[in-house]
Amino acid sequence: MNTRKRFPGGQSGGMLMTVVVIFALLGLGMNLVTRIGPAIYEYYLLRDLADRVVREYAKLPSDEVKRRVNYELNRSRLPEGAISLVRTTSGYRVSVEREIPLSLTLGETVLALPGHEVWTLTYQVES
Repeated sequence: MNTRKRFPGGQSGGMLMTVVVIFALLGLGMNLVTRIGPAIYEYYLLRDLADRVVREYAKLPSDEVKRRVNYELNRSRLPEGAISLVRTTSGYRVSVEREIPLSLTLGETVLALPGHEVWTLTYQVES
């Protein structure tokens, strides 16, 4: 006599597999969010700094502008090569470029959609 209980439709392991797949997808989603979110935040910090250079710092001497920019980069722990300053006749031209990797690394395997490995955010402002 068979004393084993069966679920409706005869699916005894289907629910567990569904839960495992849902948690795997949530884990991949959280992995992307925890990498992309801070990078976007850094991009907007750099944009704000670029706007301040053009609006507020443009009348200051070049050494003082560089000192203030380096202070802001170090304070926010931003990479120094992410912003470029070019002195113009009327002030500054400031360019910001932030590359955000969209690939997932699982062990030694790198997962990425072809042509969508990196998301590049750019911003340029001039006074």
